[in-house]
Amino acid sequence: MISEQDLHAYVDERLAPARRRAVETHLAQNDEARAIVESYRAQNKAMRILAGPTDPLPEAIRHLCLALTLRITQLSPDEWNKPSTKKVSVSPRR
Repeated sequence: MISEQDLHAYVDERLAPARRRAVETHLAQNDEARAIVESYRAQNKAMRILAGPTDPLPEAIRHLCLALTLRITQLSPDEWNKPSTKKVSVSPRR
């Protein structure tokens, strides 16, 4: 039996290969299920359009976040609120 959850997972490409084949066989034989899958795909497309482009962080910002994260993880809890006396220079990787 193919469930609505299977159809959602199929559209989201989150099924194991064997389950994916079972859903594809079901879709080949069931017009209503195919229409449901197409409506899910249309919904996904509409949500992506409404959300707009998602630009990844620029390389320099990602590098800075990593450097800060590494620095913070090296501090003891007592040092977290103390101002730093060290000057830190972070340059983007090239």
